[in-house]
Amino acid sequence: MAIKPPDWGSGEEFFGPRHAYRLRLLLNLAPPPSLCLDAACGLGTLSTRLKAQGFRPIGMDLDFGAARVTLKKGFPVVIGRMESLPFRSGAMPAVFSSETLEHVPDLASAAAELARVLAPGGSLVLSAPANERFRSAWDDWAGHVRRFSPRDLGAAFAPLRADGAVWFGFPFLLLYEALFLRRFVRRRSEGTVRADRGRWKILKGILSAPLTLLFRLNLPIPSMAVGVVARFVKEVRSSE
Repeated sequence: MAIKPPDWGSGEEFFGPRHAYRLRLLLNLAPPPSLCLDAACGLGTLSTRLKAQGFRPIGMDLDFGAARVTLKKGFPVVIGRMESLPFRSGAMPAVFSSETLEHVPDLASAAAELARVLAPGGSLVLSAPANERFRSAWDDWAGHVRRFSPRDLGAAFAPLRADGAVWFGFPFLLLYEALFLRRFVRRRSEGTVRADRGRWKILKGILSAPLTLLFRLNLPIPSMAVGVVARFVKEVRSSE
């Protein structure tokens, strides 16, 4: 049976304990508050958290519906592609990209654009799925064209200087994905469950907080990670 495309913005992969844990890791690597780009902003969950920390986010997304939701939350938003960002070079002191680069067909162009719009001395903070060995029907459902290995990540952003990474998910988040999340996504794509009804909603309410705490018991082994959060810095040239 063919897997149906995702109903973006609903379900455990967007607002469940995995999402909350990943956002926490990403914000832990954030630079000091400043103007920043949230690419792609989706429904504005990251922008909301960034604003709470003192950032001034500008959202960008290819999906008009998602961008409209973020706009209604009070953030400036533009429509654009990762491979051709609608901003001038060096405009952003900080750039965030959460769970987006795994969707982009032309990663080299997207990485070059993120580096281009970043100001000298600025930071790029990103999160993405890790390790192709953990690819599943969930990746197909979500439209992931890649998962990142340490070598992939370093090579993709070679013009920038790596400034920290957390390879996360082993062992408890890996078990959560294998035993629950992948099955849940498959069954929802088949139309046999609804994320906002019945026992799934009850289980989310009961288990979200304990699972988020459990995921913090992380062994940062890159080869066993299901995700990565990383920071890169654009060096200041001597002539600048």
